[in-house]
Amino acid sequence: MDQLGERIKHIINELKDYVETRLELVIVNISDKVTLKIGQSIQKLLGFSLLAIGLLFALVALAIFLGELFDQRSLGYVIVSAPLLLIGVFFAFGKPRAIARGIQESLMEEIIEALEDKIEEIPPNKKKELAEKNVRE
Repeated sequence: MDQLGERIKHIINELKDYVETRLELVIVNISDKVTLKIGQSIQKLLGFSLLAIGLLFALVALAIFLGELFDQRSLGYVIVSAPLLLIGVFFAFGKPRAIARGIQESLMEEIIEALEDKIEEIPPNKKKELAEKNVRE
């Protein structure tokens, strides 16, 4: 009977190690997806920054052109900057929650999708064992 108890303890320890290893694997896979998203975000940020710099130079050129067209350089800058100021005021004092909420929902969907993919990889009999173990704890 003592051997049976030791075998059960050994099996329980191996199952515990297996579950811990699977959780660590899920965490590593999620971390991989999160870091991929961070890398993609940095790439997009760099791209948008370069576009913004190009747009800035184009707007300065447009302002100079309009200033020479109206024979008042300052009028060209006012015409070009007015729409930008209005859009800036809208974003600064508007409802930033709508944009932030959209970004949050997008990130959460990707995290949940990654978790579901990893859960699907677990064999059905192991899912049942994990569920039973979680219920007991």
